[in-house]
Amino acid sequence: LLLKHMEGKEFCELDRVKVEELEVLSKEDTPKGRNAQYMLARRYFEGNWVYNELPNEKKGLTWMKDNALKGHLPSQEYLTYWEMKYDNNALNFKKIEQVLSEAGATSSLAGTTLGEFFFLQSSAMPGYMEKSFEAYTKAAKLGCPLAQYWVGTLKHMGKGIEKNVPEAIEYLTKAKKGGNKNACYQLFRIYSEEEKHIDELKAYQNLLKVCIFGVPHFDTLNKYFRGHFDKIKDYFAKLNTLEGYNDGEIMNLHEAFAYDLTKQFQDALHADKLYQRVSAYYLDNQMWILGYYAKYFVTRAIFYDHLDFLIALKGELKPLFSDLGKYILNAYSKHLNNKGKKDLKKQAQAAIELINIYNEKGLDYLKKEGKYRLANRFAPKKGVKASKSRSDETVIYYWQDYVNPQYLKMERSPGIFCNSCKKKQGVEKFKICSACKKVYYCSKQCQISDWKSNHKKECATLKNQKQLIISS
Repeated sequence: LLLKHMEGKEFCELDRVKVEELEVLSKEDTPKGRNAQYMLARRYFEGNWVYNELPNEKKGLTWMKDNALKGHLPSQEYLTYWEMKYDNNALNFKKIEQVLSEAGATSSLAGTTLGEFFFLQSSAMPGYMEKSFEAYTKAAKLGCPLAQYWVGTLKHMGKGIEKNVPEAIEYLTKAKKGGNKNACYQLFRIYSEEEKHIDELKAYQNLLKVCIFGVPHFDTLNKYFRGHFDKIKDYFAKLNTLEGYNDGEIMNLHEAFAYDLTKQFQDALHADKLYQRVSAYYLDNQMWILGYYAKYFVTRAIFYDHLDFLIALKGELKPLFSDLGKYILNAYSKHLNNKGKKDLKKQAQAAIELINIYNEKGLDYLKKEGKYRLANRFAPKKGVKASKSRSDETVIYYWQDYVNPQYLKMERSPGIFCNSCKKKQGVEKFKICSACKKVYYCSKQCQISDWKSNHKKECATLKNQKQLIISS
């Protein structure tokens, strides 16, 4: 969840604790005890691949409801989202508004959810657009780039408040710096449409960032470049070291550049849809979150310690471990190289390498602490001094809060799981153990790893159990 900083710090620290320790802490009748019970309930809801803890939704629901009855606001908030996603019969709109309004003082997610809640009803309910703006403004003050984007957009459109383009630019710029590249598209619209703020170069630069970070406006990018060629060509030529090229060649190279971006994006999206990866289940207006994760990975998560990184991998970075994630990081890396930001480019390459390692060798390889030390290897002359802590983040976006609920429902359905990394079988069929015929693996690497650490001890027993059943 997006949390107030100090409260979020405690939750991040509790996220590093095993279930057994959380159970002990949750018995304390103190604020920390209630927070521990909240994290325990979340652990049961979501599982934890760092400690190989499988989900137990029934237990999670029991613990969360108990904590909510004790007046624990984050638990009430979590249950509200759970009902909105999975239990539409239990929805009570007055209760939703009450819980999220109270939680919005400290939770940006509550503020943005409430803002959307009011926005979607504003055409039929007088005064709801003003309520939407108010909710987004509260969340924006907590540092949420999504809320900052909406405040800027509403100020630009003059909805819920009087139109104010300079203030819109201010909020959208904050959202852009925070990683929300949807804000870049809104800035593009301002610099290309608003008479007093027309700036073709700024418009193009913002639109380019939108496309690099995975929001698909490739046709618009090429069309705008062609329509304002004389004012943009020098920037594009300098960015891509095209010294000595004539106008026709620059035009053709830009068209090829936009075509390559389009094809790479479409190929990556197709692959992720085929393998039912989470990255394929973001709607167009939610694709910005992938760009946010890319920047977060490259500039901060890559300097976490081993445990923080694994937790972030499950909680925030999962959508990037995909073909779309690699596409965005590769485009980001090339852009950093063109801008001469060599240190950041190395960090982006490190992130891409980690995704390749994960795809080739599996999660168990990454779990071995000595296998990689990114802060020492990729941060020039910084080493351990560059280390960052996940608990110091002002806001954290969990991928589950922004993905299409269709994916979450599919993930919750019964299915076959890898016995090593706990990944769920999608289109690509898993291999079954040829001896016991009881457990499945997503890759040869997972099977080898699990055999050494676990399955070697249980395989014969599982095989005998099957034979006993057949005999009887």
